Amino acid sequence: MVNKLQAVNRVIRGWARYYQYVQSSWVRQKLDHWTYEAFWKWLHRKKHGGYVGKKELYDKYLTQRNHRGMKTLGYGQVFLARMNDISFKQYYSPKGGIPNPYLTDDVDLTITEENPIAQETWNGTSAQNKYAIARQDLLVRLGPICQMCKQTFLPEQLQAHHIQSQKEGGKHGTSNLQLLCHACHTTTENYGTSRKI
Repeated sequence: MVNKLQAVNRVIRGWARYYQYVQSSWVRQKLDHWTYEAFWKWLHRKKHGGYVGKKELYDKYLTQRNHRGMKTLGYGQVFLARMNDISFKQYYSPKGGIPNPYLTDDVDLTITEENPIAQETWNGTSAQNKYAIARQDLLVRLGPICQMCKQTFLPEQLQAHHIQSQKEGGKHGTSNLQLLCHACHTTTENYGTSRKI
């Protein structure tokens, strides 16, 4: 659930930023409603196979409140993004119009490739679902605080570290995880070691 919410949020926010100069708030509101309904139907159909009642789903996933105090779909501190949260901006052409970039003296005609960022691509499945849920439970229980240096961070800046590594039989449960910032996480003894070693 958490990984799917984060993946959908990346698409929603990217799309809203791309069209923030040309799209009306009415269209955004209709798309927000459509996205909400589509995610709700997916949650009811896929997550619980249709056997759990809507009241139970409502109590578990819709009692969350986002930063604006509105009820929304969410789990832990991850909420379904709204397109209306990204404000509409008026686009103004620069004075004198837009110059042609190919008619200037210092034009750079170097051809560069556009490679997708591998970390941002998502194939619709989650290999770390239990890990992501346990991380969210830790964030709810302990707050966005690094357990080593005791500093407060944004929730997405904290990483869940296995106290007992998976190589040694450690599980993804909250009793075996601690929230660490990147700087503290890299100082741990088993940071970056492969499970196959």
